[in-house]
Amino acid sequence: MAINKQKKQDILIEYMNDINSSECIFLINTSGLSVNVIDEFRVKLRSLNNSKYKLIKNTLFKLALSKKELTEDILTNIYGYNAVVFSIKDSNLIAKEIVDFAESNGVEINFGLLNLNLLNKNEIKSLSQIPNKQTLIGSLIYVLNFNTNKVLNALNYNTKLLINSIDLVKDKKEVNV
Repeated sequence: MAINKQKKQDILIEYMNDINSSECIFLINTSGLSVNVIDEFRVKLRSLNNSKYKLIKNTLFKLALSKKELTEDILTNIYGYNAVVFSIKDSNLIAKEIVDFAESNGVEINFGLLNLNLLNKNEIKSLSQIPNKQTLIGSLIYVLNFNTNKVLNALNYNTKLLINSIDLVKDKKEVNV
């Protein structure tokens, strides 16, 4: 079905807005998948609240990316039946969902763009293995708290030794008097 020029212009503007507002963009080939499988994947992504899943028109998406002055290598990787996942934040969580989805359904991950820098499949897998922000903050707090407790215990130990030594000297003087 042909799309009129105004509709194409609207789609192009929508793609450009999504590209500008995204921290990370993932392009995946979803050909051969049933609608039910794709809908389940959309629901998972929606539950993360940080992403958008869209089936794209390759030519219009290439045009939107070309306005960002990306290399031609990226644009030549866009072919076939593609879907794009725009990650607004927490790209590692979105990447984890995409990698899990790709492995369980035999889907090919074409490439990703992190702040408009090209990511290959291996880099996307590496990104998916990074713990989320809350886990990293919890680990940092644990490490800081653990070291602080060690310092406080060391300082208290020396203070306790000093107090015990003073008590022993005092007790010794009381006995001699």
